[in-house]
Amino acid sequence: MSLLTSNQRALRGYIFTLVPHAADAEEIIQQTNIVLWRKFDEFTPGSSFLAWATRVAYFEVLGFRRQQRKDILYFSDEELEMLSDDVTSMHDELQEQCDSLAACIGKLSEKDRTLVSMRYDERRSVKSVASTLGRSADGVYKSLQRIRRSLLQCVQRKSSEG
Repeated sequence: MSLLTSNQRALRGYIFTLVPHAADAEEIIQQTNIVLWRKFDEFTPGSSFLAWATRVAYFEVLGFRRQQRKDILYFSDEELEMLSDDVTSMHDELQEQCDSLAACIGKLSEKDRTLVSMRYDERRSVKSVASTLGRSADGVYKSLQRIRRSLLQCVQRKSSEG
């Protein structure tokens, strides 16, 4: 269950990329989650859960399209397969960037990590963070701007290294 929960955002993004209408995408997400739950014993531990889940989602999208033969313009099956491959490739690149970002955040000072956590993990406003820390909103904003610039440079360095 934790694998499904931790990969839900990426899975939703994948499905929304393949389906033009939000309501249809939501329906497919629900159906995909049901299928993933039912077929979880077919998942190979140690392999990529997201790769397996997106493949299941791909077939759910195809099934949905076959059921929905309205006057809606959909991608051809070949175009959908190409788009699916592109999205999977983009996800791999994004995952590398996320891993680099996590490593770069780990290199920040404790004070800067706390600031980043309050603002982004806790999704607090700059004003709320400033109030909690007893700082001005302008000061917090400038610190976050400096931290973001530093993180961007760190991620770019890691990307060029390898």
